[in-house]
Amino acid sequence: MGFNVKNVIIFGHIQFITDESLAIKEVRAIAMKYFDRVYADEKIKKSMKYIQILQLTIDNMTVKLVNES
Repeated sequence: MGFNVKNVIIFGHIQFITDESLAIKEVRAIAMKYFDRVYADEKIKKSMKYIQILQLTIDNMTVKLVNES
């Protein structure tokens, strides 16, 4: 019996991450999935002034499931 997510609706609050060290940490976590650390750190250092990180706090979430089996 397999289920696949068909639709997700999220209600919550979103806010900007203004702490630069936390923002760099989050950007690095994403970048490390695609690049080596030296390259990622170099690009992050050059690009941080153009990047905004948002944090979503989920209050309620509904999921519509479809049975694919």
